Amino acid sequence: VGGVAGAAAHLPCVAAHPRPGDTPILVVWYKDGARRPFYILDLREGEAREELIDPTLRDRLRVEPGGTRLTLDPARGPDTGTYKCRVDFNDSPTVSAIVTLTVYVVPSRMVVLDANSRPIQGGVLRSLTEGDALTLYCIASGGRPPPEVTWWKGTTLLSNRSVSVGEDGTLLASHEEGDDVVHTV
Repeated sequence: VGGVAGAAAHLPCVAAHPRPGDTPILVVWYKDGARRPFYILDLREGEAREELIDPTLRDRLRVEPGGTRLTLDPARGPDTGTYKCRVDFNDSPTVSAIVTLTVYVVPSRMVVLDANSRPIQGGVLRSLTEGDALTLYCIASGGRPPPEVTWWKGTTLLSNRSVSVGEDGTLLASHEEGDDVVHTV
């Protein structure tokens, strides 16, 4: 399941069993292989009682009646992970489902620079003479997965070279358009 940071992310749960008339009595959610659940929905005795184990999720977590879907609203980058939903039934065996959630985080900052490393302010470029070379750099910071910058002219992808740099300035990877391989350091 994919979601975007700041929007709702919905994780489905297998809450039905092939045996007609058998109903779920307990829905339990775990994250990233934890032994202790972060959420329990108790459906025994006819009334839904929930026990939220992780207080950091209290204001962002909703579960549909019957436990068929868990919603994180808003989703955040650290919500990315592998979730396990376990459903106990009245008579049938327990059923578990694994859901992998990827939360995409938009870059926190983007800057376009000219060949002299001057920022392009308001999308306005200095005057050019026909035939002059034009070199632009786009620096995107933050984001998950790491942002990949491409340059387009209308519907045509221009020649591109992408470089991924760590926070300390070390080269992590480079990619030249037309390469079939990303070069990692």
